Amino acid sequence: MTSRIRVGLPQQDTVGEDALLAFSESPRFNQWLYHKIEPYVGNRILEIGAGIGNLTGCIRAEKVIATEYSDRYLNVLQGKFVSATHITIDRFDLSGDDPSRFSSEQIDTVICLNVLEHMEDDGASVRLMHDVLIPGGRLLLLVPYSQALYCNYDKQLGHFRRYTRTSIRDVVSRNGFTVERVFLFNLFGGLGWYVTGKIFHGSHLNPGSVRAFERFVPLFQRIESFGAPFGASVICIARKDGVSTTY
Repeated sequence: MTSRIRVGLPQQDTVGEDALLAFSESPRFNQWLYHKIEPYVGNRILEIGAGIGNLTGCIRAEKVIATEYSDRYLNVLQGKFVSATHITIDRFDLSGDDPSRFSSEQIDTVICLNVLEHMEDDGASVRLMHDVLIPGGRLLLLVPYSQALYCNYDKQLGHFRRYTRTSIRDVVSRNGFTVERVFLFNLFGGLGWYVTGKIFHGSHLNPGSVRAFERFVPLFQRIESFGAPFGASVICIARKDGVSTTY
């Protein structure tokens, strides 16, 4: 799978690409992540920052618009979902593109996973996602947990920050949303991040570690069904209330 995906990418590798490629071979993890947000997914989805489509293929909806700003990822997405009639691939940059071109799509769900931490002005990005949604629509966010975990690997990935449950709730609620739920995800991934990034100062993701983690996902999922006091990520579910005045 890795070699097929890399055909659509330039020879230059990046830390982010390597992480996406590693998790492209982790279907259990991707399904587990989707399971956590699935109860809030509507019928008309805008996925912002789809990467190489690791989660896109899990989404079950009437229509999915999977977006990226990167030519190399757009090429991969086009090839990967060429036969999926319910999935449309489009270019979109969360740092400032005009959301009005999606107004006719009646988007009821925005999925944005591992993207907001890359935005220097995260409040502006949240407002843009608010404008994309129809009234009553939902924003499903996943961001990395806890600034205490910030390490050299975060810098390599281009992260401006990590979030707590309080800080993600604040930035989302300040920019037009009603927060419905905030919870931690991936307890053992968070522990692994702490050991690799904070103790051993790692600066890249080990694909072998990802493969080992993938084997234990069913066990991790069962343990975490009782709740997670710690995690690699924070998931925030928020709703757009009122009448849209954007369009």
